Amino acid sequence: MILESRHSSVSLTRNNFHLLRLVFAIMVCLYHSFELSHLAELAWIPRFFSPEIAVNGFFIISGFLITLSHDRSSGTKAFFRRRFFRIYPAYIVVVLASSIGLLAFSTEPAANYFNNSWAMYVFANVFLLDFIQPTLPGVFVKNIFHSINGSLWTIKVEVFLYATVPLVAFFSRKVSKRVVLLELYLTSTLLSWALGALPCFKESWLCWQLAREVTSPLSYFLAGAIFYRSLETVERHMKLVLIGGLAILLINEMHSVPVLAPLGLAAVIMFTAFFYFFGAYEKFGDFSFGIYITHFPIAQIFLIHKWPYERPIVFLFTVLLVSLTAAFFLWRLIERRFLSATNPYLRIQAQKNEGFGE
Repeated sequence: MILESRHSSVSLTRNNFHLLRLVFAIMVCLYHSFELSHLAELAWIPRFFSPEIAVNGFFIISGFLITLSHDRSSGTKAFFRRRFFRIYPAYIVVVLASSIGLLAFSTEPAANYFNNSWAMYVFANVFLLDFIQPTLPGVFVKNIFHSINGSLWTIKVEVFLYATVPLVAFFSRKVSKRVVLLELYLTSTLLSWALGALPCFKESWLCWQLAREVTSPLSYFLAGAIFYRSLETVERHMKLVLIGGLAILLINEMHSVPVLAPLGLAAVIMFTAFFYFFGAYEKFGDFSFGIYITHFPIAQIFLIHKWPYERPIVFLFTVLLVSLTAAFFLWRLIERRFLSATNPYLRIQAQKNEGFGE
């Protein structure tokens, strides 16, 4: 049983992880607004906002925070219970709301809409199997892409990554956790490289999927966990961490070094998270998850109409504003209600109510 966190560092409560996640969610939102529309006026977005950096950044932060959460949990059951209630209530609300609400935008009448395809969409997505049925009858059929919510593929990946944390703890009973993490990290990065580079693998769709949804996310997740296990060292050598991270990323741009790339990005993220505290923005709520799981269908709905193609910038900011509004209500009505009293957002609010908040 794990009873307390490894660290008592103030950095565990005064950091910019929640702000970074919000920035990454906005980056994904902006990128999908361009990708779904193919508007030439928005072609600048991929040059400034990389979806790969955003998604991999999410995995790195998850690796750090989820490992911390496991350390603070009273046991594996409590750990998974907290993980379940953190993501699944909001996720299931979005899936069910989409499956019912998008009838209003379907070319099919209700009698044809609620058919076997609709039932399969609900079933598959409720169980995180979005790839089985990504579309709904008559919905977005004239859009460039027909998927209802192309962002949901990472949720099943997150759940898989959560399951690795207790496994690492189990195999670390007689060996240092850092040693186990480094061994798994090297294995995952080498597998990612092999699946994407070796001729016997790179032509296979299955291998591409394994690299995209298993080995690559795992390597970034483990990079975050490694930095968590090395937090005291990281805090003592913060500037060196930044320099090393930037050097790795620069080298990776010139010549791919998949074994080091996740650590390079993780180093830059850790520096940004810990070097200077920008404030407890989480006291207003955590809107990153809500933005991430709602922006895709919101953009798709707008693209049914002509006006986004006539006013691309208005379309871009409208998607962002409506997604933020949806995230606000998801947080207030769903997510916050399922979080435990030990959650940092609720703790900050409680301190504020008692006169001790910032």
